[in-house]
Amino acid sequence: CGIGLSFILTWVVNRAFFHWTIGLEIPWKEIAVAPIWITFVALLASLIPAWRASRLPLAPALRAE
Repeated sequence: CGIGLSFILTWVVNRAFFHWTIGLEIPWKEIAVAPIWITFVALLASLIPAWRASRLPLAPALRAE
């Protein structure tokens, strides 16, 4: 969606309202690497809640749910 919106903004809106446009460059390297670091950060963010949940006594925790 973001790439499509950028095409519309640079080739339609800029030309219609500002009478100019810019060259569009897609950062393929960053797009390819993003899922790797997003997965790593999500796993890192889950460590503390998972560690805390593993230390809870099971029966009272289930009773509260």
